[in-house]
Amino acid sequence: MTKALSTRQTLVLLVAGMALLAGTGSMAWVMMDPCPFLLSSSVIRLMACLIAVAIYLRWRDWRILPLALMFFLMALRQMFTLLSSTYGIDEPWLVQTLVEGPGFVVTVLALLGVLYLWRVFANQARAEAAEAEAAHRRRQIHQILDSQPSLVALADSSTVLSANRSLLDFMGSDSLEALGTSVQWLRDLFEKGGALEPGQSWGDFLIPFRQKDIAEVRLHLAEKDGQPRVFLARLCPFADSTEEIIVTLFDITALEAYQRELEQRHTEQRHMLVQQSRLAALGEMTGVIAHQWKQPLNTINWQVQMLQEQVAELDNPRTAAASQSLQSILGQLDFMNRTITNFRNFFHPQAQATRFNVCQAVNQVMELLQVEFRKHHIHFDLQCDVEGLNVWGRMNEFQQAVLNIVVNSRDAITALRRKRIEADGAKAGRFDGVIRITCRHPDEMLEMTITDNGGGVSAEILPRVFERFVSARQDEDGSGIGLYVAKIIIEEHMGGSICLENGETGAVVSLRIPVSQN
Repeated sequence: MTKALSTRQTLVLLVAGMALLAGTGSMAWVMMDPCPFLLSSSVIRLMACLIAVAIYLRWRDWRILPLALMFFLMALRQMFTLLSSTYGIDEPWLVQTLVEGPGFVVTVLALLGVLYLWRVFANQARAEAAEAEAAHRRRQIHQILDSQPSLVALADSSTVLSANRSLLDFMGSDSLEALGTSVQWLRDLFEKGGALEPGQSWGDFLIPFRQKDIAEVRLHLAEKDGQPRVFLARLCPFADSTEEIIVTLFDITALEAYQRELEQRHTEQRHMLVQQSRLAALGEMTGVIAHQWKQPLNTINWQVQMLQEQVAELDNPRTAAASQSLQSILGQLDFMNRTITNFRNFFHPQAQATRFNVCQAVNQVMELLQVEFRKHHIHFDLQCDVEGLNVWGRMNEFQQAVLNIVVNSRDAITALRRKRIEADGAKAGRFDGVIRITCRHPDEMLEMTITDNGGGVSAEILPRVFERFVSARQDEDGSGIGLYVAKIIIEEHMGGSICLENGETGAVVSLRIPVSQN
């Protein structure tokens, strides 16, 4: 919309119009013949009227209209005067009444009154239309704010001017009027969130933020159900106002939880890398030891075989016992050879996953632990109905998972013995430990169950037994890493699942692993 003319601009236009009329009138009287009607003053005045109307249409300044009306009436009177003198046409009574004497003044005043009323009604209509447009814009802004999940409020140092639906719902109110327009509840909200010190006023809290375009603080709040929520409060001055400020609270609870999960995963990966590097170093050491032991073991094995052949050539009744002793030595040498080979394979890192036999992998773990089992009077029982069944993964990782579970069972059995000895004496602690591993293949998954008679896991620890740094051992000497690593290997590396529950005599660990398709 164009701006109305100022009073100075209107006077300049009027003077310019009068000068134009004077100059044009002089030319008209000089050039009266041969076309006196076209060049008469009535035409000039009519042109001035049209110029004034054009000025009004361009700038919409109603002060131009009286000038246009005056020129029009003067041109009309001049035209009828000219017609009366030239052609003898009488001037109409109405025109004579309107433009002569007092009638001219009344006509001008009446027309000015009509124009003034028209101007008043036009301004009122435009004001109503502008108010309706502004109300529509306000409704649109409120609808946009109400559709936002963020909590939004407009406030000054003492009053909350506006609040969106999300903020009202969070505060448990239906409207801002019901909640209260005082800024006290907004101040209390920031105080509960830890961003505002106790006793500090809202105005003092806003002083540092008024000098910034956007300021951010964190709020730690809780819903009515007690669930903790974290908000990022952004404070932004409203337009050019020095008092009003827009407060926006973004719910970043899920983002915070995701960041914590990422940090936890990074920590877990670092622990896994450290453990893998230790295993790799231990594998290198085991390889060196195996290389150093292989030659002496082979030499002893060869010498025992030679001695066994020499004893067999002797014709002596005592050679039978000697032959049995030598055969036992060969068996122990073979056991030592297999043990060092199993150690080397167990700690040797595998770069890629391969297809391996489950029963063979478990048997190798048991061979490593059989001396330890005998020492603690623990009987090991493997029931494998899937001798030729293969799974996909890294065999040494799978063996590590089984080893961690079995070691937990061993520790649970020894801890239960100590507990019974302390409670009922040494006799109560004399019982044989049993660790049983059962493998089945009912569907496309391998089901492995590891049970023991160690008394199980306490009810408080059971829901969190696979979490990092949570130990299932009764003596609280565990690191809390074993079952956590076993869960990562079985679920994330091999695509299976693992769970632990208490059975009749102890813990029951169930594993489900996808079977490798040839």
